[in-house]
Amino acid sequence: MNRSAAFDPHLLPGLASLFITGFRDRQQLQRFRDRQLRLLVRHACRNVPYYRSLFDRAGIRPSCIRSEADLAAIPVSRKEDLLPLATDQVVAAGYPPEKQIQRRSSGTTGVPFTIRRTWLEERLLQAFRWRALLDSGLRPTDRIGAVARIRDIHPNDSQIILRTLNTLGLCRTSMIDCFLPFAEIIDQLERHRFPVITGLAGTLYQTALHSLHTGRGIPSPRLVVTGGETLLPHMRSVIEAAFGTRVCDTYGSHEFNLLAWQCRTTGEYHLCDDSLIIEILRGGRPAKPGEEGEVVVTSLFSRAMPFIRYHLGDTAIQGETGCACGAPFATIKEIKGRTIEFLVLPDGRLMHPFQIIRLIVHAPRQWVRQYQLVQESRESIVLRIVPLGNPPPGLRGEFERTVRAMPGMGGIFRTELTAAIPMEPSGKYAVFKTLLPNGQIRPNLR
Repeated sequence: MNRSAAFDPHLLPGLASLFITGFRDRQQLQRFRDRQLRLLVRHACRNVPYYRSLFDRAGIRPSCIRSEADLAAIPVSRKEDLLPLATDQVVAAGYPPEKQIQRRSSGTTGVPFTIRRTWLEERLLQAFRWRALLDSGLRPTDRIGAVARIRDIHPNDSQIILRTLNTLGLCRTSMIDCFLPFAEIIDQLERHRFPVITGLAGTLYQTALHSLHTGRGIPSPRLVVTGGETLLPHMRSVIEAAFGTRVCDTYGSHEFNLLAWQCRTTGEYHLCDDSLIIEILRGGRPAKPGEEGEVVVTSLFSRAMPFIRYHLGDTAIQGETGCACGAPFATIKEIKGRTIEFLVLPDGRLMHPFQIIRLIVHAPRQWVRQYQLVQESRESIVLRIVPLGNPPPGLRGEFERTVRAMPGMGGIFRTELTAAIPMEPSGKYAVFKTLLPNGQIRPNLR
């Protein structure tokens, strides 16, 4: 395992809050957040050129930021602000980029973005996710069936801790490729009978529809956990009917891992307040409970590549400062703007758009600045591409041939190069959109 800049004593308070101390009340948690915020701001301004320049332009000194109440003085940063910058402008001095774990995000905007973290940062953020799963009803010895995209493990991401826990019968997870046909996903769920199932909300919803329409029962787990896409009320009802158990939803992103998880008592979402400062802003001001606003996040423990007041591109409905269940965490009532549709092929089969998008995000040679996948009809799917300069010869044709070789895609897929992708009326960029009437978005259950 590469340990260069991996052990950072400033991450220890996060580990302690999870495994040793915890928080008795909101006041204690707030003092912790303010202390970590001061350390983060001082570190970012000292070691990250982007934030040093940002603070200079805004006319503020790191010492001006003493608590969460001072955050509004810092300008909001967006992905578009960071993308054009060289790596050494956004990664902290002393954290060699080639020795960090890299996560490449497609995001909801269709702009590929690379996030870098140390090995210990990755473990800490993942530990916050495990905390949420345990709070949702996971038992340490449960076997988890994870219906998700299967990714290669980054070379710098040693799995020694997870392998050790697995040897002890803890935190055991079996991956099920979310791109499999829904019948095959059900086959694997029947074969393994997992007590806990996690997965992308859209994939579990379509799997549940397949189960209900074909009469193929799914062995009921004790718990289903969704994430990755917005879980709409009708999707929750269908999943609970097919899986025969309650659903707990989570909210996360590549930049921050877990942001929030659903409270079993109230149904609202606990914010991961001991790892993040999450603002819901409406017209630049903090949203009131019940108001919808834009999600802006500060990561208290991302030091290799800090995120301070980062505009995530999502919207959410503000909740109360403390949850009615008694937990010290603030809440959001609902997450908006994360829904991802499915492609509908000419024979009625469904295909997840990420089967195409992942070929761009994880391409060995990056040639795409932004993209948008559009289903114009069942016989026409177009990928609009804003290229990075002049694409290398042959890459576009090779990409088209790869996609057209996928079942059902021959003759209906094409790419278009464009100078810009227009914003949606909502003010956001859509990574995928369908022009099909709602009635046509139905799985083929023959």
